[in-house]
Amino acid sequence: MYRNKIFVITTASLLLCWFVLSMVWGSYHAASDGFNELGFPFAFYRSFLGKCFDCPQTGILWKGLVGDLALVVVLALFIVRYMIR
Repeated sequence: MYRNKIFVITTASLLLCWFVLSMVWGSYHAASDGFNELGFPFAFYRSFLGKCFDCPQTGILWKGLVGDLALVVVLALFIVRYMIR
């Protein structure tokens, strides 16, 4: 029971840190014919405002989102398993 509570608290803390890092390291270049991209370390959202003929996928990038969340969960499991005794 105690380890589950620590896991939930650790995961919530890491999700908050991940969200902040995603916002800080996002690229916001849509105002000058570029892309807005969010995500750390993998981009999980991309938007483009303007004309484009060979644009990459825009909207929610599911592979990046699943990769980011899986990384957070694996890191939380590692911290609870090996760092907290």
